Amino acid sequence: MSSPVSLKAQQKQRAHRKSSKPLMERRRRARINACLAQLHVLLARARITQTCRRSRLEKADILEMTVRHLKSITSQNTDATLWSRFYSGYTDCTREVSRFLSISGAHQWRSAFLQPG
Repeated sequence: MSSPVSLKAQQKQRAHRKSSKPLMERRRRARINACLAQLHVLLARARITQTCRRSRLEKADILEMTVRHLKSITSQNTDATLWSRFYSGYTDCTREVSRFLSISGAHQWRSAFLQPG
């Protein structure tokens, strides 16, 4: 059988939990709202919110736009895209070197680099 002291302590603890639960929920909601406000500012800076016609965005709108924006960013930075950019830059570079050598006389450059020092 429980002692009266432990029973009172349990009741106090239960009452404290009941009274602190709304406070914890309020804090949690405040954190969520603060993060959503930050996302809204970041989306505005990235000029993503201009596509929306409404002046006040709902929380769901902000989250949807964020997800859409992150998906577009990640799809742009795939390995294939990066490789394609590298290959394109490399090709442009070799084309420019060839053009330079053809204009300036490749034989002059070849002889300068191939002669023993």
